[in-house]
Amino acid sequence: MFRNEWICVKIGYLYSFVLYIHTSIIDMLAKYIAVISAAMLKFFAGPVTGVALGLSPVAIMLCSWSGMMLSIVLFVTVGEKVQRYWGDLRSERPKKKRFSKQNRRYVWVKQKAGLWGIALLTPILLSPIGGAIVSLAFRYPRTEIFVKMALSGAVWAILQTFFFVYVRGNLG
Repeated sequence: MFRNEWICVKIGYLYSFVLYIHTSIIDMLAKYIAVISAAMLKFFAGPVTGVALGLSPVAIMLCSWSGMMLSIVLFVTVGEKVQRYWGDLRSERPKKKRFSKQNRRYVWVKQKAGLWGIALLTPILLSPIGGAIVSLAFRYPRTEIFVKMALSGAVWAILQTFFFVYVRGNLG
């Protein structure tokens, strides 16, 4: 084998190795993005997607939590701007009845459950988008929303991930 042929063979091996590494990184990123996207829309879907894609439990937990928090941050930030704009529009309209049945129900939910109740129910009953909208509607401070949603999301990410990994391991 000539020296030039030997160099070409070595470069070919190096190129195929780099291509292999490159495609595996892209595959992993695509899996992570899929779990994050699913968790942004419905938190329950994040761990299910992660288990279906064969990710590790730690990766599933982190991606699910990241997806929920990305959605919360996005909708709280945008929602505050919409609330200010909507408040300007509503100030021009005539005021309606203050103590309606619906307003009393809102006050009851806010007093009984509070932000912790909303944060704990967001991953299982509401979507992250719904939790952000409800917490903004009750006018909780944004830092309090972020902290309590982050803690709740972490707890539920751990619980749901281990549940789905266990179910897949025993039933699948």
